Order: sequence, then C-alpha cells, then structure tokens
Amino acid sequence: MKSQKSFSRYIKITGCILTCMCLPSIWAQTTEHKADHFSNISFLHLTTINGLSYSGVKDICTDHSGNLWIATGNGLNMFNGKTVDKYFAAEYPQLQNSNVIHVTCDSSNSIWVLTAGGNVTMLDGKRQMHRIALYKNKLFVKTRWILNSLQGGIILMTSEGFYRFDKQTQLATSDSATIKNFSHIAVSGFDSLQKKGYRQIFYFDDDCYLFVTEDAFLKVNFKTKKLERRYEFPQCTALVKWGQNELLAYNRKTKVVEAINLESGKLDHPFIKLKDQLGQQVTAQFLYAERINGDEYVLTTYTSGIYIFNKRTGTIYNYKHSIADLTSLGNNTQTTIAVGRKNWVFITANPNGISYFNRNDFIGTQTVFTDGSGNGYDGYVAGIATKDNNTYYIGTSEGLLEWKRNTNQTTFINFPGKNGKPLLNKELVFSILIDSDERIWSTTHSQGIIVMDKNLKLIRHIKNDVRGKFNVKLQQSRILVTGPDGLIWAGGGNGVCKINPRTFEVDNCVNTPLIRLDSFYCNSMFFPDNENLWIGTGQSGAFHYNLVTKELKTMTTRNGLISNQIFSFNKDPAGNIYIGTLDGLNILFPNGRIKVITHKDGLLMDRVEALLPDGKNRMWIGNDIGLACYNLTDSTISTFDERYGLSIYGFRLGSYFQTPNGEFIFGTPKGVQYFHPESLLSKKITLNALINKIETNNIASNITGTTTFE
Repeated sequence: MKSQKSFSRYIKITGCILTCMCLPSIWAQTTEHKADHFSNISFLHLTTINGLSYSGVKDICTDHSGNLWIATGNGLNMFNGKTVDKYFAAEYPQLQNSNVIHVTCDSSNSIWVLTAGGNVTMLDGKRQMHRIALYKNKLFVKTRWILNSLQGGIILMTSEGFYRFDKQTQLATSDSATIKNFSHIAVSGFDSLQKKGYRQIFYFDDDCYLFVTEDAFLKVNFKTKKLERRYEFPQCTALVKWGQNELLAYNRKTKVVEAINLESGKLDHPFIKLKDQLGQQVTAQFLYAERINGDEYVLTTYTSGIYIFNKRTGTIYNYKHSIADLTSLGNNTQTTIAVGRKNWVFITANPNGISYFNRNDFIGTQTVFTDGSGNGYDGYVAGIATKDNNTYYIGTSEGLLEWKRNTNQTTFINFPGKNGKPLLNKELVFSILIDSDERIWSTTHSQGIIVMDKNLKLIRHIKNDVRGKFNVKLQQSRILVTGPDGLIWAGGGNGVCKINPRTFEVDNCVNTPLIRLDSFYCNSMFFPDNENLWIGTGQSGAFHYNLVTKELKTMTTRNGLISNQIFSFNKDPAGNIYIGTLDGLNILFPNGRIKVITHKDGLLMDRVEALLPDGKNRMWIGNDIGLACYNLTDSTISTFDERYGLSIYGFRLGSYFQTPNGEFIFGTPKGVQYFHPESLLSKKITLNALINKIETNNIASNITGTTTFE
C-alpha cells in the first residue's frame, strides 16, 4: 500500500494561479466507534523535525476550522493537519514579540495571542493581524491573561483591571485596536485582589472564572460583575469542571484527586480505589484535564503520561511514552490540552512538542510489541488467533508471541529444541489455531507444528517427516483448520493431512483421493459444512472434496476459475461459495453459474487475499492495498484504503482474522490493525482544499495575513 500523500494543484483563474493542497485530511469525519475501549491509542507527533518552530510549547488552542494554534517560546504556529505556518515578530511586527505565552480562539473565530511583556495581538477571521494597544494616561497597560467565553467574549485581565473587547466597535484604520475598542469591567469585591499573583486562571463556565491561589479559589462572575465566592481549598490544582456546580481538582498536599461540590463543599474521591488497565493504583500528580466527549476525560500528569477516564463506566486507562514505540506519547510529562473538532485531542509534551490522537479513531493499531525485559518486535505479522478478543497469539517472521490487548503486554514464546537451540528462533510462524481445549497450534516454516497449552507450556512438537505416525508428511506446514470431525487438518507443501488432537496421531490421507494433492502446495482450506472441504493450491487451482462420498473434483481456469492461484474461500447465507484468487473473485452458485469480480467491477485491485463475512449480508474482500465490501443484496461494492486509516503498509497474506465478536484484526508489515467493519461503512472521507497562495504576472501573495486579496 502506498504511503499517504497530499496533492498539489494549480488552478488558473483569469490570469491568476492559486496554489492549494487537496488533503486526505487527518481531520476527516469519524463516527463513534463500537470497538472495545481497551484498544490502544496510536499517537501522532508534531515537533521541530516536522515543522514546529520551537519545541518549547506554552499553550495551544483550536479554531473553528480545526486548525491548531501553538504558542511557543519562538513564534506563533498554525498546524492544519499537514503543514505548519509560522509567525515571528520580525516578519509580523503586529505580533510585537516572538515569545508567545498564551493563545485562544473566540466565538468569532479570531485568534488572540499574548506575548512576553504583556502584549496582545488579535488575528481576525480573515487572519489579518491587529496589534492591541492599551494605554491609560499615556502609559502602556500590560495584559496578564486573556479570558475567553462564548457569550462574554474576550476579556483582558491587566494590572489596571478587566477590559472587555467590544466586537461592535470599528477597528482603527491602522493595524491596531486601542482602548476605545474595550470597555472597563469593575468587579465588585475584586479590586484589592487585582494585582495579586495566581497559580491558575481557570475557565469554569461561560460566566465564571476561578482565580486560584495557594490557599483558595476565588470565583468571579463576569455576568453579574461580582466576586461570587471564596473557597478555602489550599494547595489544590483545578483540573476540569465535573458537574453542574462541581470541580475536579488535584490536592497537592494529600496527593489525591477530589471532586468538589462548590455549593455544599462536599468532597468525593473518584480515583481513590481506582486501578488502571494494568491493575496499578492511580497515584499520579495531575496537572490538567479536559472533557473529550459526553463521558470521557483526558488528564495529564507530571511524570506518569496521560489518563483517559470514563465517568459513566468508572474505568481509567494510562498511556505512557515508550522508547521502542513511535506511536506512543512524546514523553511522560504532559501539560496543556486542546480538544478540537471531531474528537481530535492535542497534548503538549515539552520538550518534545505535541502529541495528538483521535479518540473516535475506530481503527486500533499496534506497531510495536515489547516485553518487560527490553525485547521488542516491529515487523510483519503472518498469523493471528484469539478466543476472548483480549489474549492474542501472533505469528511473526521471528517466531510466536502472546499479546494482552487490554494491558499491552507481550510475551515472546520459545521452547528448547535440538542441542539446546531455541525451537522458534527466527522461525516464521504462519497459521495459528486454538482448539476446544484452549491449546494453541501453530505452523512454522521449517519446524513443523507446535502445540502448547494456554500457560505457554509446550505439549507437542509435530515434525515434518514422512516416517512415523506422529509426524506430518508436509514439506512445509502452512495452514491449520478444525474439521467437522473434530480433527485438526493441516496443509502445506506435499498436500494435506489430519491430526487427532487427543492422541496427536497423524493421518496423512494416503488411502483417500486426497493423496492426489501430494504433488501440490496447499495454502488454504475451508469447510463450508459438515460434508464438504475446499482446498486451495499455489498454482493448480481449487479442489472440492466430499467427506461422505470421498469424491474429489478439480476447478481450474479450464472449467471457470479466473486464476489457478488460490488464496481464500468462504460462503454466504445462500450457500454460494466464494473463491479468492490472484486475478479476482469467483462466486460459485448452486446452479453451476460462476460470477467473476475484478477491479473492473469495483475492486481496488484484482488480488483477493481474504474473504470475511460480517453477518449483515456482506462479504469483505482483503488485498494488499485495502478492503472492499461486497453487498450480497444488490451486488454493490464499496472500497476502503489508507484514507480511512487502514495501514499504509498493506496487509499480509494469510493474516486476516475475525474475532468471536465480529471484529476484524489484520496483520501488516508493521504490526496489526483491528476494528469493527461496520465503522468503515459509516466513516465519511472529505478532501479539504487548503488554498494558501495566489500568483499573477506581478503578484505573488500568501492568502493568510494579506490585504492584497479579499
């Protein structure tokens, strides 16, 4: 699968050229996913390496278009999901100072910027810059902080009091706004507190802010213009509004999180007995929190990464930085949070820039598997199996591993072989099967078949050897399936055989018509019912074997197949047999008719590697560059590729797996992806046109921050 790209376009309009980018945007609309919520989050990162002007991020916010505005110690940055625009005082004198302290977006989509020295700059909706020049008695009035509410608008907290921006006033003809554009707000009871120092200035609701000191919270209501109340809560850090009149705070003295009822003063401790997905007590030092959606909150910590807490379910998950995983957090000390459109969450990770993710990204990705001893794997996955949607057994190019999805813990599995050499050392593991006794069977490239129990203890090593009744005749074991007879059927080089899971005695099928398959490489097997078996070969077509009559039939390009290289089988509720091949899909109807579907009919490509039904009268078709969904009712085909979040590396042949709850999990050249297929159908993809420059014979102008064009 090709990597995601942006596409530059030049559009001519009466002598002008508009430079734009059509982006398969990371802000594409997502829908609430139905996957299990212990899925791991894959973090993206914005650093100086990929565009950020400075790694010392001090504040962030998002505008109404979903762009991220970033205050750094060296310039203001705007990130649109692909590129970063940078603003420096040397190029934009209205900015006044490149040391940006605070940034916020108001209800009119204007960006307000506070820089060192108390200077304020406003970028209006057209991104024209305006210097805010507050002078009183010819003396410059420094701004301490910018307060922002939807109804109250922008209020500047200065050493001389509060000033509300009047959106109805006309800005000066120059690039400045003056004190005439503001009205003074006298807050009753706050005059003597105006010049005090505050640990936090905390937005509580659209009318009120909390001014947090070392000893108390001061609640100021800007609608009534009164100091509403003083709360004696010493050594507390305000985190997030928790209810109608509740505040979630971290008590730095007792080192616990408190839910404070600001009306009654009653305290609750929602995290006191809570354990994360690893079973660890929640004891972090919390710094900030934001609500992501109706039930979920994200919390940052001093040295413990981030937590996501679901208030409805009472569950909490901890995410930390891993040196071996590029998709983990940038580091474990997080500060500010911004929640953008469509559930994008941005978190500053000084000095490592910004880490961000989409909470509604329904596709889970695990690219690196690591254990507690420093061992790791980040290569391709060939085989997958699970019975409980949590404990996965994964075959790789270097052996076998067990992965606990809820805790993200990995165990690398190996057993001693001949001369003490590890049995699975650098051994490719193809197919994995879990039998009715929860024993794990796996095929290997050269070591035959390995059987172990759920405690990862070796039970049996079935070798590739024609001699002996406990060996398989296969030159290379490739595929394992459970037959309707309760036996384990194996296929590979030199045909097929079956194994008694109780005694491990092998039947190499020498006294049946299946002996004909000894000349072929059998890479797929499928039991559509108790009487029939379909077998796919690498170059010699498909074989249909009736278990009752012992009749063996051959299907090749001579009698209707589109290709003799077979990858997969499945069936639909009507009993039609689906055969995936190198050159397309064949559907075999009971009346003998054969339907052919290729890229000409809507597939992303001809190659059909996997066939997975979703229980809703649809068949999903997997190949190297994505998925297609074939609707059995009307024969329509929908396709899905990297724009939907699918792996840019593609999927591995034979590594398509459907969990007991209907979820799909696929192996890729870089780990696994997992998701519920229904989510792909409800996701909308949009291409955002980002027009950023206009050129004519005598003008070359960036649109942002220019007055050349309206």
